[in-house]
Amino acid sequence: RFLQEAGEMGSLTQARLWLADLLRHHLIESGATDKIQFCHHLIQEYYAAEKLLRQLPEQSDEDLKWRYLNYLKWTEPLVLMAGLVREEGPALRLVRLALEVDYELGAKHAGAILEQWQPLAVKLVLNAVTSQSLRIRLLGTMHSAAAIPQLLNALQDKFSSYIRQSAVDALGDIRDTLATTSLLSALQDDNRDVRNSAVSVLSKTGNNSAIPELLNALQDDSWDFRRRVANALGQIGDTSAVPALVNFLQYCNNPQSSRFVVDALVEIGDTSATSGLLYSLQNNYAYVRNSAVCALGQIGDVSAIPYIVSSLQDDSYDVRISAVRALGQIDDVSVVPHLVSSFRDDVGNLGYPATDALVERGDVLAISGLLSTLQDDDSMVRTKAADALGDIGDASAIPGLMSALQDDDEYLRHHYACALIRIGDVSTVTKLLNTLRSGILYMCNRIADALVKIGNSSAVSILLDALFDDDWSVRYRAARSLCKVGNSSAVPGLLIAFQKSDRWEISNCTADALVKIENTSAISGLLIALRNSNWVVRFRAAEALGEIGNLSAVPNLLKTLQDDSEYVCISVADALGKIGDTSAVPGLLTTLQDDNESIRASAASALGEIGDASAIPSLLTALQDDDEFVCSNAANALGKIDSSLALSGLIEAVENEFVDTLEVLKALKQAQGTLSYNRPFPS
Repeated sequence: RFLQEAGEMGSLTQARLWLADLLRHHLIESGATDKIQFCHHLIQEYYAAEKLLRQLPEQSDEDLKWRYLNYLKWTEPLVLMAGLVREEGPALRLVRLALEVDYELGAKHAGAILEQWQPLAVKLVLNAVTSQSLRIRLLGTMHSAAAIPQLLNALQDKFSSYIRQSAVDALGDIRDTLATTSLLSALQDDNRDVRNSAVSVLSKTGNNSAIPELLNALQDDSWDFRRRVANALGQIGDTSAVPALVNFLQYCNNPQSSRFVVDALVEIGDTSATSGLLYSLQNNYAYVRNSAVCALGQIGDVSAIPYIVSSLQDDSYDVRISAVRALGQIDDVSVVPHLVSSFRDDVGNLGYPATDALVERGDVLAISGLLSTLQDDDSMVRTKAADALGDIGDASAIPGLMSALQDDDEYLRHHYACALIRIGDVSTVTKLLNTLRSGILYMCNRIADALVKIGNSSAVSILLDALFDDDWSVRYRAARSLCKVGNSSAVPGLLIAFQKSDRWEISNCTADALVKIENTSAISGLLIALRNSNWVVRFRAAEALGEIGNLSAVPNLLKTLQDDSEYVCISVADALGKIGDTSAVPGLLTTLQDDNESIRASAASALGEIGDASAIPSLLTALQDDDEFVCSNAANALGKIDSSLALSGLIEAVENEFVDTLEVLKALKQAQGTLSYNRPFPS
């Protein structure tokens, strides 16, 4: 209908296209019986506002206030409706009623009605309250130019700086050109808070008409105010401020002000600021020079490169570091030799930021420069160069790194190897793995981690070889890496290493790897390991089977409940609890009678994890065990079993003087939660 009334040709086709767009963006949906559903809340609110507008004449004042204005959900539709009202009387009536419900609500409606009636709405707002500060706040809430005259009067209040500050904030909310211009006078206010508010508001408006006054305000005695002014100029971001800011830098004797202005120039980010920033490089204060160098880097003007290079010799360490980083930010090939020089000559101070800058560039010149440093006399320089080339990951570095593998320093050879592995060229990695087998390299953490990253069959093969090295630390690193890789082809080797392990660190890593792989071969091997002569292996095998949770392990685990080692029995009981199969209950009930209190306690916990009601009588008996830990675990187990019998038994146990009442009460609370049973337990 809208398109037809507007005289659009092909209005039906255009309407269909619009509807298709709305459907595609999920703003509307096709509902039942050919009706349209509006999904977006703004559309919903608009149509709600249209409907309310039609009903407005029929609504009494009381109905409108209490059925609509009083509810938050109707606030936005009513504000939208206020802008649709085309008659003065109903519009002002809506404002008046809203003010009677809530002052802020009334101010919102006053600012929403048509512009020609807003001066009258301002009077309604002013008449509704007597507090001057509240009046100002409400005028700001209106966001209306009609409120500006009243706020300008408040800005001249001679007696209250708070009123003037509130007026500044309210004018900022209006965001009108006249309001912005009026704020300029507040920059000269005697009160610091008023001036600060004016600067803050001007920075948010982004109006460049404020720039001249803000530049003048840079001469203020307060360093904090100067900081705020400079920040505002940066946020406004208008390049017209740059010449004045540069000029200010050249004649400013205050280091704090210079630094603030430099920060503003960075925020503006225009190359015309370069000359002023270059001047600041000669400032007596290191933190001003540092800010200027940082700014030049962020602006990225190539003409500043020679001056930044000079700053590499600055007396201040911070300035030198910033100079390296600034060179790294400028996209020009001429900076690379200087970065390489910093990388090589002063590795203790500038090497790290120079490395970061070269890695960030990652181009042919950066790679070439880093390769040249692989021949440096300083081993730390060579180390960082290898790491950086690995970070860049470009295949053009491979020949140089392969040659460097002949270095006499074993530590360095590992850095070169890791860099090559990280580059990831297949043929290179194969050669490198052969080098590793030859013994030129040993399995260090770096290489182990790099092999994990590759994760292919060749890497797994190398790690499996290392799993049987004479050095236990090499075996440990290999086991840890195989755990991370999680390749099923490693299972046979891992099982052999697990059963032959003579160190708990390796047992743990190999078992973790088998748990992660979790295939049939791994489970079978772990079941065999339950009969190993080493109790540590049997202990870790039971633990691993519990983590895997396969039901096929239960029969073998039950047999191992009679193990000679207390720790193995405990591990087996825990594993059976994790698996949670009820076929384990009889065996665990027998173990609940064991002579060892730790084993009995573990059996009680496992029965609780399984949660079978047949264990309740034995667990209730265990509440009277001589060992406190057994009693506690039995009580907790009863609390986990979903049975009213367990609850009744716990209630009776409270009155038993031989039972730990506190543990039973805790279990009762848990049982009540499990059963959703609200009957209070005895106090």
